[in-house]
Amino acid sequence: MKKYKYLIFDADYTLVNYKQDEIAALRRLYDEIGYPYDDEVLERSHHFSEKAWADAGLYEVHREDIQREYHNLYWTHVDDLFKMEFALTGFAYDVKQASKKLMQNLTADGHFLPNAKETVQALYARGYKICVATNGLIDMQTGRLRLILPYIEKLFASEALGTIKPNRAFYEKMFAELQTTADECLMIGDSLYSDIAGANGVGMDSCWFDTRKLEEDENIRPTFHIADLSELLTLLP
Repeated sequence: MKKYKYLIFDADYTLVNYKQDEIAALRRLYDEIGYPYDDEVLERSHHFSEKAWADAGLYEVHREDIQREYHNLYWTHVDDLFKMEFALTGFAYDVKQASKKLMQNLTADGHFLPNAKETVQALYARGYKICVATNGLIDMQTGRLRLILPYIEKLFASEALGTIKPNRAFYEKMFAELQTTADECLMIGDSLYSDIAGANGVGMDSCWFDTRKLEEDENIRPTFHIADLSELLTLLP
């Protein structure tokens, strides 16, 4: 088995559960602004968030226009979430203020996926340098990953790099900052079209973390394929 120097983890749905974090942030927001809610309303708001994400094209990270506008579209999708939610109930509150408060709430400690913290700690103890490479906002991702930051060599957020995965420039900037090359790194993530395709594009080995048993894409081939992060402890020396 090849020995890597750097293990590069994606964040959302690889280390932390975005849905749980967003619902917790919505709960705090609605408490603060006096918006009436129950679990059904929180699920509905999350559904609106996913719809706004899809409508904005944010799943289509391979598109150059989305890559250029990704972070502006990120904020647009949050605004659209509240436009849909508040229009449904007639609640009078400034949408942009709600978006700002939600994003502040999303800097709280994240809900980690099963075995995520333990696996990162064990790999760190074996001498691997652990990094995170995420399409997202730096404050939000830093806050949500706070509990494992002592084990992380470097957190690369697309907002800070000015480009997103799978764009080649994202990986090249990461390699330059780490003063390393693709052959010393393993990319670990849940997205074929962001993490795995991006790694393939720069000749970097990859591990697809697939908990949902998604259909494979014959054009995007990971080096490894796992369903639980703890499998890395057997896979890697």
